Amino acid sequence: MNTYVINGASNELDQLVTGRVTSCFVHDFEVHRSALKDALGGASIAIIGAAGSIGAAVTQAVLSFVPKRLALLDLSENGLVDLMRQIRTEALAPSSVAISALPIGLGSREFSDFMVASAPYDYILNLAALKHVRSEKSIFSLRRMIDTNFLDLHDFLAALRRPHLVKRMFSVSSDKAVNPASFMGASKNIMEQVLALHAERQPFATARFANVAFSAGSLLEGFLQRMDRFQPLAAPSDVRRYFISRNEAAELCLLALVQARPGEALFPHLGEQLPALTFPAIAERLLRRRGFEPVLCESEQEARLGCAAWIAEGRWPCFFAPSSTSGEKELEEFFNPALETDGYQQFKHIGAVKVNSQDDSRDRLVKFLEFCQHARQTGCVGIADYQNAFAQAVPGFAHVASAQSLDDKM
Repeated sequence: MNTYVINGASNELDQLVTGRVTSCFVHDFEVHRSALKDALGGASIAIIGAAGSIGAAVTQAVLSFVPKRLALLDLSENGLVDLMRQIRTEALAPSSVAISALPIGLGSREFSDFMVASAPYDYILNLAALKHVRSEKSIFSLRRMIDTNFLDLHDFLAALRRPHLVKRMFSVSSDKAVNPASFMGASKNIMEQVLALHAERQPFATARFANVAFSAGSLLEGFLQRMDRFQPLAAPSDVRRYFISRNEAAELCLLALVQARPGEALFPHLGEQLPALTFPAIAERLLRRRGFEPVLCESEQEARLGCAAWIAEGRWPCFFAPSSTSGEKELEEFFNPALETDGYQQFKHIGAVKVNSQDDSRDRLVKFLEFCQHARQTGCVGIADYQNAFAQAVPGFAHVASAQSLDDKM
């Protein structure tokens, strides 16, 4: 039985953060392995956003079930090259699997034409997303976040020429979609609603992640990069986050794709194996693992000035301070008990909720999507206008605004 024993360099780091030697989903994954094999073995599958941290993990997980055909799509040409090199070098794909890797993205004319030319598929997984709160500081990057996270998906599903393009569409969500404090989280909430809007024509499932340890662009990856560059570590001191590994994220995606009930969002079941951690605690673990003692500094300037001398003495400067940037919550949530009912009928360590598709919310959603499409065409809508529109369409949205963004901090 594959228990995903942590034995590689990056996996050792995952274990350092999560405290788990085996996947927190190993029981559920093994119970449903036969169903996954029956569904994915010999299937035709398209993965959008395949070159990202989660996309690459999902790709490797899918290949372990030997599909017939696999289309890997991502706007990052270099990322796709790296992914294909890994697949071929490590012989992750049997020669019987037909793989195509193309640098195209959801929302483009090329994507639509490719899907028509290469259909049919059994499953489509959409893992493309703008995931950083810092991307919402500008109206231009916010508009791209809106397009990437839900509007391109809505346009694609609305343009389907026939019902049930695939057996099931999967599009990844986030714990930040629940009672969101940022546009990024609100955009993922809207993405879930978009899937529900088109559910009669295209069955779907989704998954709400915890933070994925050491994923590209994450604060934990930033810790490693700063240590490699002999730079101070910095992090908010007053937020806690739940963490899963890339392998665990891939398992959750595949279980949702194949085994979730139609219209469900799966998420990690909280318990002792999924504790909420602070970033300073993780930074201290990493430093001590590399033989350094953390030095707590009072300011960014102090951390910079003393950096070289302290590191030479086996100490590492750190600056941890309360969060003062937009969009941050003290602790994320996986479901909203006021609006959703958590159920565990078929999983031991995974929760499941039905994505909201009530008539009143559908009307609000349609009006919001019309607003976003008009804004895209005219280009004359500001951040305040988007904030007001999101507030009407997303239950529990309370944007945490600040004059300071993450790009203003070390």
